[in-house]
Amino acid sequence: MVIKVELFSELRLLAGRKSIDLELEEGSTVKQALEALYKEFGNSIKFKIVDTNTNHYRMTFLVNSKLSDDTVVLKEDDILAIIPPVAGG
Repeated sequence: MVIKVELFSELRLLAGRKSIDLELEEGSTVKQALEALYKEFGNSIKFKIVDTNTNHYRMTFLVNSKLSDDTVVLKEDDILAIIPPVAGG
């Protein structure tokens, strides 16, 4: 199956594009999509998404515009948006 991954901010700069199509096995989760992303773009993207010391995510995930965690099962043509933290004041 193929899903679309939308990238923002630093991830967009590292990948050199605003979105990518990822081919995954049927029944793959957000976590498996992230692992495929790390394989394609390397540790520079991984270190932006996850704190490897604590294994906590630095980013928020939306699947088809709904807040999601890494256990959500993806379907063909889903859109996974990886949103960086936002601060304001």
